[in-house]
Amino acid sequence: MINVHLNYPVFLFKKGNQNLYATNKKLGLFSKGGGKFYKNLDVIDSKGYVYHLSNSSIKGKASILDSLRHLQPMYEMDLQFEKIDEIKLKDLKVKAMNQVKLKPKFWLPVDTIEGIQEMVDNAKTYKELILIFK
Repeated sequence: MINVHLNYPVFLFKKGNQNLYATNKKLGLFSKGGGKFYKNLDVIDSKGYVYHLSNSSIKGKASILDSLRHLQPMYEMDLQFEKIDEIKLKDLKVKAMNQVKLKPKFWLPVDTIEGIQEMVDNAKTYKELILIFK
């Protein structure tokens, strides 16, 4: 179990969850009851490194600034990841599109499946790919 430096933006994949999450914000902030999100979580960062969340614990209340930014009391988690693999960009593109195809209507605000596929195909870096879904 080691604490690692994630290269943002990142993709978040939850086991048993059909959604695709992408963020460029630091992980670990959550509102009341939201700490459950940080279970069975894999992260793929913008360098193509794959991490598994190996341990998480609640640190306590987040800063007042974070709570004001989210307009509610926020809490912080201590997250520890272990690097488990690397993924090739072409494989990550397939993985992302497989998730999108599970809920095509959810992604309509971004584009149609065909439009998203074109954007994914044109992404030249992990960062470009991840930011399509942010």
